[in-house]
Amino acid sequence: MTSELLRYYQAILAETELPMMLYLNAGPGADVSIPATIEIAKLDRIDYVKESSRDLARVSRLIAEIEQPGHARYFTTMQMWLATLMLGGSGVTLPPPAAQIARRIADAVGRGDIAEAARLQAQFSVWPARWMSNGLAAVMKASLNHLGVPSGAPYPPYEPLSGEALSSLKAHLDTLDLLKKGG
Repeated sequence: MTSELLRYYQAILAETELPMMLYLNAGPGADVSIPATIEIAKLDRIDYVKESSRDLARVSRLIAEIEQPGHARYFTTMQMWLATLMLGGSGVTLPPPAAQIARRIADAVGRGDIAEAARLQAQFSVWPARWMSNGLAAVMKASLNHLGVPSGAPYPPYEPLSGEALSSLKAHLDTLDLLKKGG
């Protein structure tokens, strides 16, 4: 499988001068092995890798074998952000308004305040996971709407949060470090 994936990416890279991101979003039949990920990341113009597995053993190894040798910049999810920073990864890809908390985590790490970074990272433990059966876009749009940023409704097939799901999301959002002083 590794050689097939390498040929696939080489064929795409031959058609463009643009940098590319290897976006790893594991799912049924779509799990790229660690060796294949490393080999693809070594290709010229694979400048970024986004890992969505939330698997700490995988993330730590790939940061060591991709980011640290300089093959590509390594990004993860909001749930892995603090671990990614501490292990030497480049960043995180995430939707608003989660970016506000992620920035505060990075700022806390930059100040050497690991306790504050951990406190902030813990805010990603429940949110958005508790509401993910509604879809990430629906949860984040409801979050933004509640925080005063008009975002409308999600596109089909996702429905807007309503009833108890929306009420519990709003109550939880009010406990987080979102749109508070310093944000």
